[in-house]
Amino acid sequence: QGAALAQAVLEALAARGVTGIVTTHYERLKALAVADSRFGNASVGFDLQKLEPTFKLHLGAPGSSGALAVATRMGIPADVVAQARVLLGEVGARVEDLLANVADQRRRMEEERAALLAELEAAEADRAAGRAERDRERARSDKAQRAAHAEALTALKQARRDIDEVRRVVRAKLAAETATAEDVKEATRRLAPPGAQVARHEPRRQSLPGTPARPDQLVPGAAVIVPRLGRAQIAATPVDGRVEVRLGALRATVPVGEVLMDSHRAARKAEADAKAAAAAAAEGKPDKDAFGAPPVVLVDGAGVGGKSGARTQETTLDVRGSRADEAIALVERFVDESMLAGRDAVFIVHGHGTGALRTAVRGHLGKHAAIATTRAGGDGVTVAVLRG
Repeated sequence: QGAALAQAVLEALAARGVTGIVTTHYERLKALAVADSRFGNASVGFDLQKLEPTFKLHLGAPGSSGALAVATRMGIPADVVAQARVLLGEVGARVEDLLANVADQRRRMEEERAALLAELEAAEADRAAGRAERDRERARSDKAQRAAHAEALTALKQARRDIDEVRRVVRAKLAAETATAEDVKEATRRLAPPGAQVARHEPRRQSLPGTPARPDQLVPGAAVIVPRLGRAQIAATPVDGRVEVRLGALRATVPVGEVLMDSHRAARKAEADAKAAAAAAAEGKPDKDAFGAPPVVLVDGAGVGGKSGARTQETTLDVRGSRADEAIALVERFVDESMLAGRDAVFIVHGHGTGALRTAVRGHLGKHAAIATTRAGGDGVTVAVLRG
């Protein structure tokens, strides 16, 4: 009767538009919110293990009265509690157990959620610490890199000044015709320390495109890549697993296994050779001799200062297939080496193509202080006479 009277009172209040909060242990009122949309359930959490409230409000779900569970925990004899369960009836006991189970599951989920939140906070703290450490490490690395760069720049500037001084002395003696073999040796010795300084601060080379070379591909003149040296040309056929390569006027002997075929440059050179051959055929001039090598050409048909004026492998630099800036760098180094070697003239093979490479090479040679004159020396070749 009490539960029925309570329901009737609540329905009358709702009909009059009253808003209220009602606390109850009546199961009939807990079920009222299911059948009547004017009512809604809420429950305050209660930990049956600790026998204490959680002080958390759960909207939308009724709570268990927990009387039988509390009675058991408080020491009321089990047979008394069992008899109370019988008197409650099977349906009432099942509803009460269900509500208690829901409340327990909710409590466990809240504990797991709190544990997950704690783990997330710890993980976020670790990530923040890791980011801070990475930022500090990056700052230290940047500072060390800037210091190393400044040191390298200072060393390279000094090396450049030393090299320029050696060049000035050698050119002055060459101009005064007082240079001797001992002067060349002394210049070489003086170039060694700045050269070593430059090598020590040389930046790491980028990987160059190439494929492992087969021995049959290593023929004189073939374009290759030696990763620790750079792009080069084969100077002689391999002997005992080693092959001689040429970098400008410099030569080095390296293991065959270290040599890569420079397929990109070989393709460009082949295209340049084909254009040169076509141009030579149109003019009725031989582009190569019977042995496949460029014919020996003399400056204006005669030697310059003796045998040095002949176009040979030592006095020839082939820059076909190179970009203009690459070609100018190669020519600059080749002219310096030729001066130290005492040559009278050098032959720069640039081919025909669009004429841009020829223009760049001749423009650079025309402004070079060590070059006396330049002229055409054959098909796609410029001859530069060094000051004696």
